[in-house]
Amino acid sequence: GLPRFRRGQGAACAITPWWRDTRFYAALVAGPLFWAAWIFVEPPMWSLWPLRRPLEFLLPAAVYPVLEEAAFRGLIQGALLQRTRYRIGPLSAANLITSALFATSHLGRHSLGWALAVFLPSLVFGYFRDRYGSIVPTSCSIARGNTSSSAPGWTT
Repeated sequence: GLPRFRRGQGAACAITPWWRDTRFYAALVAGPLFWAAWIFVEPPMWSLWPLRRPLEFLLPAAVYPVLEEAAFRGLIQGALLQRTRYRIGPLSAANLITSALFATSHLGRHSLGWALAVFLPSLVFGYFRDRYGSIVPTSCSIARGNTSSSAPGWTT
C-alpha cells in the first residue's frame, strides 16, 4: 500500500522509511536501465581507466554529486520548502525551482541538451527529498548512478 504522510518542515514527509519504499527502489533501478539502453545510442569506451586514475573518476562520479545534493536539495530546496507550500501534483514548487536552477547550473560545463537532460532526474530526486525530508537516499542514488555512467567511459 501507499505510505501514510505527516506534515514536517513545510513538506509532506513519508512515514515509511526510504529503505522500505518501493517507489525509491523503482527510481534506483531506472538509472542503470537508462544507461543499459544508452549503450545502443552511444557505445561506451570500455576500459579500466578508473583503476588507473581513481581521483579523476571518484571526484565527478561520487564526491561532486553529493556536494551538489547538499547545496541544491539540502540548502536551496530546504529553504524554499519553508517559504512555500505550493504543489503541482506530487511536485513541490521548491522542487521545480531547485530543479530549474540545477539544470541551469550545468550550462557552464555541458551542452544545453545535457543541462536539460538533468532536469527530469532532478525532479525525481527532489520528489524523494520532499518525501523523506532528507538528502541521504538521493545522495546514495546519485553517487551510484554517476559511478555506473562514468566507469564505462561516458563523460558526464
